[in-house]
Amino acid sequence: DALKTTELCLAAVQDTNMVLEYVPENVKTPEFCLAVVSMHGSALSIVPEALKTRELCLSAVENAKYSSSPLQFVPIRLKTPEMCFVAVQECADALKYVPDRLKTPEFCLTAVKFHGSALEHVPDKIKSPELCLAAIEQSGSALEFVPEKIKTAKFCLAAIQESPSALEYVPDTLKTTELCLAAISDAGHWDNERVFGHIPAYLKTPEFFIAAVKQNGSVLKFISDEFKTADLCKLAVQQSGHALQYVPTALRKP
Repeated sequence: DALKTTELCLAAVQDTNMVLEYVPENVKTPEFCLAVVSMHGSALSIVPEALKTRELCLSAVENAKYSSSPLQFVPIRLKTPEMCFVAVQECADALKYVPDRLKTPEFCLTAVKFHGSALEHVPDKIKSPELCLAAIEQSGSALEFVPEKIKTAKFCLAAIQESPSALEYVPDTLKTTELCLAAISDAGHWDNERVFGHIPAYLKTPEFFIAAVKQNGSVLKFISDEFKTADLCKLAVQQSGHALQYVPTALRKP
């Protein structure tokens, strides 16, 4: 440890914070810790409690580089409204570590406008239609955390338009042909399978498949061969050339 000087340790952590556990305790001065959390906010987890000041913790929160917020390592006595406001802007899970006394409707609304998934950590009593709508407009998948009583057809459509995969969180009673087709229409390549897997079986009719491939030919991949007619495959390929790979060999012959 005698060779592990402050300069050497700082040089190491500039590259990665994974070496912090090897930094000697005598090197962890207030100045060293401040320098480290300014580079890697998550390093706050290894800062001795006695050295955690408001300035140091705020620097860590401002320099969050990963999905998990350093706010979780901030002592409760140092969690000010200002610090928590910065935290919820930086990380989606920060609201989880905000003291309940600070979780006002206004504060939570601000949080979900930055990260819709933060709705998971909003107290149920605060989840108003306005707040939930703001969350799904930022991230459609936040529909997962919307109370069932708030999920109307219009509400679910808004979620799907932002993120087609949100169809997973739409109650089956609200999954109409129009809603499912809207999800298919907007789905990207990676969303296709997830979206198609959450369409109720009773909606998957020949007529539905025709409408589906007209909007997104690639979904031909998820349609059973028994429904793949020459006309259906032609429509799919006309909409997207990529659909050709999903046409049964027997139908590719002249």
